[in-house]
Amino acid sequence: MYVKWQRRPRKRTGGSPLVMAVLVESHRVDGKPRQRVVAYLAGIRERFIGEREDEHNKFWRSVDAHLDALGLDAETRAKIETSVARTVARVTTDNRVEFEAAKASLINANAAQVAEFKGLRSTRH
Repeated sequence: MYVKWQRRPRKRTGGSPLVMAVLVESHRVDGKPRQRVVAYLAGIRERFIGEREDEHNKFWRSVDAHLDALGLDAETRAKIETSVARTVARVTTDNRVEFEAAKASLINANAAQVAEFKGLRSTRH
């Protein structure tokens, strides 16, 4: 079994695509390789990867729930979690500082845009 990533575009234009972690296993049908979906583990908007701690936590709660339901052995589960963590990091005390820095950067950028917009609005009236 391994993790395959699917990218689903957002229906609305300009939206961030959904990135899905799908657990699949390979098997052969008539001598040809095929993939069978074992479970859809979780999804996260592409723009939230590496930026929003709350979205990472929600993503990992879903992954953990699906892996618990599958009842995998510890070694297989650890390999799957490691594979998923390469794309969507699990929030730990070590990387929480990085998330806070990214969050502060986004807040500052947003505040600058709001101030610029207010400045533009006041000059029009």
